[in-house]
Amino acid sequence: AIKRVVVLASGDPNFYGVGPLVVRVLGAENVVIHPNLTAMQTACARLRIPWQDAVVVSLHGRSWEHLAAVLGQPGPWLIYTDPDH
Repeated sequence: AIKRVVVLASGDPNFYGVGPLVVRVLGAENVVIHPNLTAMQTACARLRIPWQDAVVVSLHGRSWEHLAAVLGQPGPWLIYTDPDH
């Protein structure tokens, strides 16, 4: 019997999200992704700044070295954080 599973994630699940893990586990041919706006897209729209030149860093579950690697690059900077950062 075919089983259907739904994984609900906010924003775009392929942008620092759960999408790649789901595809890796279930296989790309078995996954349908319906992306939504990311926090980055929403923030840039509300601030009226273009995000194509933004430096995007995710510290979610990562060390501070990810931020240090982009220090000195021109902004705007968009930094995803978690409770530890």
